[in-house]
Amino acid sequence: MHLLMKRKILITEKLVLYFLLLGIGVAVIISIFYYYSSKDALLSRTFDQLTSLRIEKKNRIEKFFSERNNDVIFISRSTEIKELFGLINSDDSLYKSKTGFNPDKRGFLNLFFQNETSFEKVILVSGKHCVSFNTHGTDRFILNIDDAHKYNGLIEKIREKNDIVLEDLKTDGKETFLNVGAPVSPGDSTTDYLILQINIESINSIMYENNPHNGLGKSGESYLVGEDFLMRSTSRFHDNSVLNTSVKSDGVKNALDNKPGTAIIFDYRNIKVLSSFSKVNINGLNWVILAEIDFEEAMITIHEIRNNILGLTAILSLIIFIIAFLFSKRISRPIIELKDAAQNVGKGNYNTPISINRGDELGELADSFRLMSEQIRAKTEELEIEKMNRLQSMIDGQESERQRLSRELHDSMGQSLIALKLRIENLDDCHNCNETKFTGVKKLLDDTIDEARRISNNLMPAVLKEFGIETAIKNLCDDLKNQKQIEVMFDCQNVPANLPDIIKIYVFRISQEAFNNIIKHSGADEVSVSLYSENNYLYLSFEDNGTGFIEKDIYSSQLNKNGLINMKERVKLLGGEINIKSESGRGTIINIIIPLKTDLNEKN
Repeated sequence: MHLLMKRKILITEKLVLYFLLLGIGVAVIISIFYYYSSKDALLSRTFDQLTSLRIEKKNRIEKFFSERNNDVIFISRSTEIKELFGLINSDDSLYKSKTGFNPDKRGFLNLFFQNETSFEKVILVSGKHCVSFNTHGTDRFILNIDDAHKYNGLIEKIREKNDIVLEDLKTDGKETFLNVGAPVSPGDSTTDYLILQINIESINSIMYENNPHNGLGKSGESYLVGEDFLMRSTSRFHDNSVLNTSVKSDGVKNALDNKPGTAIIFDYRNIKVLSSFSKVNINGLNWVILAEIDFEEAMITIHEIRNNILGLTAILSLIIFIIAFLFSKRISRPIIELKDAAQNVGKGNYNTPISINRGDELGELADSFRLMSEQIRAKTEELEIEKMNRLQSMIDGQESERQRLSRELHDSMGQSLIALKLRIENLDDCHNCNETKFTGVKKLLDDTIDEARRISNNLMPAVLKEFGIETAIKNLCDDLKNQKQIEVMFDCQNVPANLPDIIKIYVFRISQEAFNNIIKHSGADEVSVSLYSENNYLYLSFEDNGTGFIEKDIYSSQLNKNGLINMKERVKLLGGEINIKSESGRGTIINIIIPLKTDLNEKN
């Protein structure tokens, strides 16, 4: 987790993320706007369809009851119905025998009820007499004695109003009926009343539809509700719903309060629906009409739109991701190239090629980087040359000083010591001197002379100038073998006799540093030294079987600071290469390659 938290986010990843978030954000905003716009449009269109259906049903049901009122007026005021009431009032045997009457003698009634199917029954009330007959079926126009008390409420309303009265739906437990009645010869003190019983199926035929292609789909319906919140038409979903199914939805309540409109409500099934509602204008009835469709069905189209939007958004997101990835690569590639080039420049590789050629800010940055790299390279070369010159001057100064000291030790101090020794030797014939003291002084003088010669030889060995580099290194090997009892094998081949003095001096000093390191730190008892030239290159190598060291510590130890680094600097001044290999407990190998033709060599 810690590593993940510390992980750097690449600029390519950032660009892809930013472009992806921007693209998806725009797509989501457009999708949300389009979704809700489509949803509002669909809801508005659905409400318009429901309202159109509700108005159409309302007009039809109002027209239906208006026509039934006209039928009642027409029949109640016809001569034929008055004759029929006269027959009923004059012929008591008609009730006692309970036999029918010949409908053929009543051609008007026969013709009217044969064409009009909205009435189920005709009730004739005359004083205490009440008869009825069915207008349809096998028993049509069969006269039946009826109970006038059942219609007392309706008769009372007709008598008070002296006009047509429409009675709300009722049920006797077996049948559900709706009666409309009118007085015969209104205005007179009549006791004759005509009552027509409207067929409930005529209302259902207007309101009830079960056709999925009517615009209401599988769940849409239109229905009537009375002021008692009970259904007045058959439900599409509940059997025997008339006067049995309670509907106390917000739509019914608003319509009864004379507040028509549309709304998303919960219907009598407690299901969310789109509803359009209003009152029905029928005299004597306080009914409302509703046209509804389930919300989920109405939203099927918008759900499809939503799914299409989600799918389109996913596709757009993928396209945006691909475009963002390619675009970010195009932007980040030159930045990454510049970063890699900067790292190479930091490592000292100033010739790193940059392939960026653009006419924008990145192109200007690349040009600036090329110029900066070129300037750094030039400055670095100048500093390196200056450093090499200073280092060479320092080392050459050391060599010159060594040569001066060597000459002074040899010519001055050495000669003086020799002269002193000769004078002391001349005193050998002195019989009064202590022989032991003279012998000790002579030995001390011999040691001092040898030490002066050794110092002079180390500062600038005469053998190097007199006999060359091969003999000088061989003497170093002999000294190492004689003084430290270390077995030294020296191999020298094909070394040019005309080596520049600077190469001979530097190779000799490098060899001195190598032998000093072997003596002080390696603990080796076998050393192999090789010197040869080939193809204008001088090869020098040292190999021992000592304790070795770990290569990663090559710059940290005091040994390397005082020895190996000096060797490297001298090799670098000669334009050569040095390679050091060592393992703990397995000795050390030093390989040096020096070109025989360099600017430094030619100067010297």
